Amino acid sequence: MERIGDIAVYNISDPLKPIFVQYINTAEELGVEGLVFVTAEKSPTGKPLVIASAEVSKTVAVFEVNMPSITVTETSGLENNDAVICSGHP
Repeated sequence: MERIGDIAVYNISDPLKPIFVQYINTAEELGVEGLVFVTAEKSPTGKPLVIASAEVSKTVAVFEVNMPSITVTETSGLENNDAVICSGHP
């Protein structure tokens, strides 16, 4: 998804069983080359961040990672890893 600039988010808590979490469409970012994760402790907002740099559009996008508290039950209609975890704008 490099040239179109989109980002796929996976939960890799278990590297042998990655789980797709979210697809982020970044129409303004073309040729995303670098992704950096910033922990909440090092973030200026106090929340974890993902920073994406794009070589073609010459842009940098910052996404705040939301770690929602979700209770998954048999009647909730949710499954493990159902959540939007990144939101943001360049």
